[in-house]
Amino acid sequence: MMAISQADDSSENTGIDLVIARIRKDFIARLIERSLMLESLKAEVTSSQQPERAISAIGEMAHKMAGVAATLGLQRLGKLSMQLDDLIGSARSSGQAASQTWLIAEGAVEDLLDEMEALLDQSES
Repeated sequence: MMAISQADDSSENTGIDLVIARIRKDFIARLIERSLMLESLKAEVTSSQQPERAISAIGEMAHKMAGVAATLGLQRLGKLSMQLDDLIGSARSSGQAASQTWLIAEGAVEDLLDEMEALLDQSES
């Protein structure tokens, strides 16, 4: 078996770090689209005849962001996304009405939007 030298290992890690940094930058750049979609879904919850669809879409969005954000080192965004996903998932599995689910989840949506905005602000500075 051939031993991998320290230099080879270091350059490989640097390459991986660069790829992850690029993916992270792209992910943060797309947060504006995600935040606009979240705002739209939030409005749909309160003005729609079918708020369940919007709440479900918010939960799906939070679920996807939770995994990706944590992987990219955006721990707070990942945590807030996971909390929102858990809140909506628990409410839906217990059969709560959409209006009750929204009362529980609305604050978590606002916290998530605030974190998304903070990350966007940081990326611009």
